[in-house]
Amino acid sequence: MYNFEFFTFPALLFAICGLVSNIEASCPLANETAEIVLSCPQTEEEWEKAAAKKNCEDFTHPCHTYIYHCVINAWKNATVEVCAPSKLIVGNVCAEFSFGGNKIQRHYNAKCQRCPTVYNSSDAFDYSECYDYVKKSREINQTKKSREAPSLTRFFQSPSSNTTLFISRIAQQENESFHKESKISIMIGVSVPMAVVFVLLIFLFFRRIGRGPTSFGRPTHGAYSSLKRMFLPYCTSTNNDRMTREGEKILS
Repeated sequence: MYNFEFFTFPALLFAICGLVSNIEASCPLANETAEIVLSCPQTEEEWEKAAAKKNCEDFTHPCHTYIYHCVINAWKNATVEVCAPSKLIVGNVCAEFSFGGNKIQRHYNAKCQRCPTVYNSSDAFDYSECYDYVKKSREINQTKKSREAPSLTRFFQSPSSNTTLFISRIAQQENESFHKESKISIMIGVSVPMAVVFVLLIFLFFRRIGRGPTSFGRPTHGAYSSLKRMFLPYCTSTNNDRMTREGEKILS
């Protein structure tokens, strides 16, 4: 017989770690290094030059090691250079930086056919398909701008104010999006470990019942044996009655 109590403590530890990791998923310092850029490096050489310029190694924090990233934002309408801990991106999707969550994460709605099932977020430059989302968004916005009234021309001719407003809008939109996503992630992060604990408690409870009273250090009957002895006579009598009725039909 397996000693199931041996697996109880690791399972409980895993559930607790799931709760803790859900709380410590973000690093506040990452948001301070985030910067909207026109494009991201798409070769290893360009990536190394941009990383040297960003100099993420100078940022120290008890959280994690900060690594240069250049990824899309949550709304797929801008590219962001940021120093943040790297993450494993799972599920053939693009990596994104969340201003609301202060972290690199997988973009659920940015599918990437060329992306592998699992890859490190610091290797995002290998998958230029993700940057195409930003290009398409900018083309759409440019088309909308060309159709707007001439009175708005002055606004678009002021690059500094336009950039500031653009970044503030992105941050506001992503904060709203993050609050929605965080509620879902918190529910999942809490419910799954609690479900594991609940199942373990039920298992231990029924296992204790199954042992029942002992005689000479050995269990007399398990829970299954007790149920079987309880219902077996009814099942047997039912089968006998059915066989009797079928026999009477044949004789008649």
